[in-house]
Amino acid sequence: MSALLPSALLHLLFACSPDWTVGISEGRTGRSVIELSTGGETRRTPMPWPVWSIQRGDADGDGCPDLLLGVFKRNRFDSTARRRLQFWKVDRGRLRPGWLGTRLSGDLDTFALETPGRILARERIGPAWQIARWKWTGFGFRMDSLLVRDPNRPRFPRSPHRGQ
Repeated sequence: MSALLPSALLHLLFACSPDWTVGISEGRTGRSVIELSTGGETRRTPMPWPVWSIQRGDADGDGCPDLLLGVFKRNRFDSTARRRLQFWKVDRGRLRPGWLGTRLSGDLDTFALETPGRILARERIGPAWQIARWKWTGFGFRMDSLLVRDPNRPRFPRSPHRGQ
């Protein structure tokens, strides 16, 4: 069996938990703590990296809301700590990794869910900035379209799903 699981199989393995809320706090050690509330119960999950953005939305297009995180971390392919995008599944009141991304195409500045399975991201690529639409592929995101490429930092468009 392949080590990479497509979204449809992940959907079968994880129970869709549509009714949850999420918050973030700072733990005693100064690390970010994700506070996930489902059915009157709150679970606190310390994150090993600083979290700079937290959003709720359907990152992989499977119909279930996911937790999208902007984290500041290194990875095995890049020893420099940078802003990175991740998404987590909510399974029976627990967080399960959906995608712990390395990078999209450049240095991530900000992101937002645009529609289920698609995100917008503003990144710095060399001396220029770009805003691109990214589509979930089953394991990772692929650039769907380049919206803006500019030497100046472009204004980030307001997404219809932002903040849901």
